[in-house]
Amino acid sequence: MINLFDHYNQLTKDLHQSLTLAGYTHPTVVIDDNGFLPEGIHSPYMYFLGQENKQAKALYFNQVKTPKFWEIKGTNTSGEIYCYDEKRANIFYAEPTHKRLVRTVEWLDKANIVRCVDYYNQYGRQYARTTYNTKQEPIVTTYYHVNGTEVIVENHKTGNILLSYREKIYTFKSKIEFIRFYLNEADFDCECVIYNTLALSFLVLYGLQTLKKGVLFWQEPIHDSIPGNMQTMFNDNREFKVAVPDRSVYENMQPLLTDAQKTKVSLSGYIYTYKRDNHYQPNALILTNSDQVEHLEDFIQELPHITFHVAALTEMSNRLTNLSKYTNVRLYQNVTMRIVDKLFQNCDVYLDINHANEILYATRRAFDYQLLLFSFTNTKHSHFVSPDNNYPSEQWKNMSQKLSDVFSNRQLFDTLLEKQKYAAHQVGVQSYRQLLR
Repeated sequence: MINLFDHYNQLTKDLHQSLTLAGYTHPTVVIDDNGFLPEGIHSPYMYFLGQENKQAKALYFNQVKTPKFWEIKGTNTSGEIYCYDEKRANIFYAEPTHKRLVRTVEWLDKANIVRCVDYYNQYGRQYARTTYNTKQEPIVTTYYHVNGTEVIVENHKTGNILLSYREKIYTFKSKIEFIRFYLNEADFDCECVIYNTLALSFLVLYGLQTLKKGVLFWQEPIHDSIPGNMQTMFNDNREFKVAVPDRSVYENMQPLLTDAQKTKVSLSGYIYTYKRDNHYQPNALILTNSDQVEHLEDFIQELPHITFHVAALTEMSNRLTNLSKYTNVRLYQNVTMRIVDKLFQNCDVYLDINHANEILYATRRAFDYQLLLFSFTNTKHSHFVSPDNNYPSEQWKNMSQKLSDVFSNRQLFDTLLEKQKYAAHQVGVQSYRQLLR
């Protein structure tokens, strides 16, 4: 058995964690290797590029090699490279971006057009380069062995892939063929494959001669019809199942399925682990790099018995620093990760009420620490906020009243925490074992 995933995003990570907690510790293969995959995750590219120096560290933004006298500038979100006043490259960071660790560098020509992109991994090594034409279309991506030699050359125009491996040159007509070759070479047991997309990973496994059983964890919306590849899967003679973690998606699928197809589709969910219990203390946390925080001062004035902890990775504007005049406000400018950790340990409510981007995966982290989450519909950053605690901005007084109520009524607090977990589709270990038996 293996997991075969196209990407390792947050939804994939949640699925992988759930499988592991349920006791399914078989190998996980991720096709799109961005250079920062967690330890223990396999990928086709990693397999053929050789053994990395695990003691090495990721490249810091100002360590990118440049010609003499060129200047590197950086913020907490991205970097730029200049030759005097002419921009020559964009630097993009790996998540979390405030660490400024280089993931890719886009090199620009005189017309400010991207002509090539260099890819760096978590060990600071440039492992690939993609070249572009003047229309900014990718032409070729070359992957480099740890010894510096070219190992994989992918032609984006033809779809062909060349692999230099064990003193032979292999030619593949598509990425699908290449990945199937890798799965065979790596000697994975592919009789049963768990996957979470009907894109590349499904196309790879569908043609595997050894495949006997496939389990699709469908983590996408369903619109007015069942996707074509899912219909193909249902009509196959091999054993295919569909597990749907999202309750509303599962319900939307039912009218679109035949009776025979319904027997192959199950409601699943996710298994979570929590960092600590809630302490029911009147401490509310907000993480923001924006001074646009919806109704913050209103809450501060309405709820003097609650202490509001507002933290930012950057310096704060006067709009926020002026709030220090209130005795129930604590501000943390240029906050360190040590302080952030303490705030998540000590606060029991998280207010997802800041505009602009979320920082430090704040709502997910608040969920993991069992903080009770509240948000406005126009500021909500993730699905971890229960619908019960998500308010239109004009109903801020209703939210204020509930914030006041939860700290005087522990039973209400516990009820809302359980609803929060229900909204995040929490299930137990046994449900996964029953699904995959």
